[in-house]
Amino acid sequence: MRFVRSSAIIKALKFAELKKHLKDGTLLPAYLVTGDDAFVCRAAVGHFLNAFSVMAELNVSIFSSPQDAAPVLDACETLPVLAPSRLVLCHDYGGDGAAFLNYLAHPNPSAVLVFVCEKAGENFAKITAKLEIVDCNRLSDEQIVRWIKAKLFETNTSISDAAAHTLISFMHGDLTRISGEAERLGVYRLAAEVTKEDIERLVTPDVEYKIFDLSDAVSKKDRTRAAAVLKNLTDSGVPEVNILGMLYAHFRRLLYCAVNPKDPELAKKLGVKEYAVKVALNQIRGFPVRRLKSICDGFHTTDFAIKSGEIGMRLGLEAYVLGIMANE
Repeated sequence: MRFVRSSAIIKALKFAELKKHLKDGTLLPAYLVTGDDAFVCRAAVGHFLNAFSVMAELNVSIFSSPQDAAPVLDACETLPVLAPSRLVLCHDYGGDGAAFLNYLAHPNPSAVLVFVCEKAGENFAKITAKLEIVDCNRLSDEQIVRWIKAKLFETNTSISDAAAHTLISFMHGDLTRISGEAERLGVYRLAAEVTKEDIERLVTPDVEYKIFDLSDAVSKKDRTRAAAVLKNLTDSGVPEVNILGMLYAHFRRLLYCAVNPKDPELAKKLGVKEYAVKVALNQIRGFPVRRLKSICDGFHTTDFAIKSGEIGMRLGLEAYVLGIMANE
């Protein structure tokens, strides 16, 4: 493999570009694998491990949550054994990044250092500019559709775009769960096509998707569908108190998104993934701000009635859902 010094860093690598970058063999001395999707981060690490498979037991060093840079630096300075290069993986480094400044100024030409963390803290401030960032934030729906198709291709199975988008929605964009379901569907539809009907029949939607489905039904005042989704939630063992809380949290999120839909930091401020904000922004079209405010106020009224013993939990939940549908 050929190596390029850190001064050659041009831009952050998208996860989708990483495999080709590694295959091309032109590697930088140090990377930072970071992003809000744990599955994508793990997949990126897998790409690095595959690229350093020669005598991996001797040429791959892995550190988990080290606080001291010394052993990591020692591994970086160690020469590879019967291979052109070695890999040093450092997960969730908690020490002072400045300890790597001297090394990054003159890195070992036969070693690749890879830091892995969901979000780089202040300890990385002094060295971030010297690291090639591998962007492992959540993939777009289009990228996930391509990923699902590639996954199913392993079993000679295909999937329609509509079915793939349904699977993404059911799993609320969680690639870990999507991966498991795609594997199961590939075995079920071996050498055939997975359809939207297969997804609806065989895949259990994520609870958050069911809450979205419930809120969509009540926004359209579809009492039959709302009752069916509510029954499905309770029958699946989700406590009424949890459903009520999740429903309120969902409408509160819609309210915040409706008040300030162009805020680029909405996901961060709400403490949710970008996908959740994307779903909320699509749904607020059916809700004026005044109506959302009234729905949120209605929760506090219902919550007080339940806690004061005026009404039971199940009846309170049903009354709240009916109240939303009656709300103008």
